[in-house]
Amino acid sequence: MFKMADVLYAALTVFQGYCLQYFLGSFLETRMRGRWNGLYVAGLYVALRTAVVWCSPPGYEDYRVAAGTLALSLCILSALAVCFYKAFRPVTVFLVVSF
Repeated sequence: MFKMADVLYAALTVFQGYCLQYFLGSFLETRMRGRWNGLYVAGLYVALRTAVVWCSPPGYEDYRVAAGTLALSLCILSALAVCFYKAFRPVTVFLVVSF
């Protein structure tokens, strides 16, 4: 059975994906013309974020593990911004770092 914490984490990750596509879509131009661009960004964010959580070692006792996880999240956000948006602008750095 599912634990309540896992269900809440999944719902939070989906909400984060929605917020990510909303903020990036509000400040940047999309590369593809279509109404499904935001859904692709949110879905890929959820999938990649879930993969990061599953691949990271349990516990954050070591600062190197936490720093590596944050660096990997930064790379994922940067890749999503560059792939789906015209992202070579200073606001992109602000959006990725602040998210």
